[in-house]
Amino acid sequence: MSTSGGSVLWTVRLGSPVFSTPAAAADRVFVATAGGSVFSLDSATGVVVWKAETESGGVFSSVVLETGKVLFGGQVWCVCVYL
Repeated sequence: MSTSGGSVLWTVRLGSPVFSTPAAAADRVFVATAGGSVFSLDSATGVVVWKAETESGGVFSSVVLETGKVLFGGQVWCVCVYL
């Protein structure tokens, strides 16, 4: 959403429900899905920059950004994806 007017800038279908809060940094938005995928999206367009599949099943936790890493909890383990 636009911070100035509240209008929707873009939407994207990720193939599975999202139950967590996305995280944003610089020109990227990071989001995890219940299907076990983590996405990096372009914050201006919503275009998928990269997608990582987890081995732990669905992701129901919010992602956390930490110095070049995306961290999130899966059903079985904590996962770290390097940017």
